[in-house]
Amino acid sequence: MTQSAEALDDARYREPNLKENKTRRIPMRRRLAGLTVLLLLLCAVPSLYATDASETTYLMETRGTPYPMDTVVPPPTGGAMIADLLIVRPISFIGLVIGSGLSIIATPFALVSGTTGPVYERLVVEPFDFTVCRPLGEF
Repeated sequence: MTQSAEALDDARYREPNLKENKTRRIPMRRRLAGLTVLLLLLCAVPSLYATDASETTYLMETRGTPYPMDTVVPPPTGGAMIADLLIVRPISFIGLVIGSGLSIIATPFALVSGTTGPVYERLVVEPFDFTVCRPLGEF
């Protein structure tokens, strides 16, 4: 083999030839973006997890204050608010992310057993309410 033939072989392997290679690889960035969108869609739609309309209604009505209407709650102190903001909320956000991921893993098993509503409630809704919906400083 001559030197020019070796150079041609090297050039053939360096430059992509779309006619020979008809399969095209999807870049990793696009794969991760697609997977992220899919996971967000699965986590964001509670009707996918509910078994009937009354369960969906129950999930929507349970948001709000965790206290009964007749309970008098003293206002939180400044120290409790600071601790909540700097310590409890970041930890509960991590729990929310982990719970959302686990709910995606648990959904196929819950579909078989018919318990998708409680799985969604315990792993996504409750951590979300604790992280986002409750007032600052109230535990």
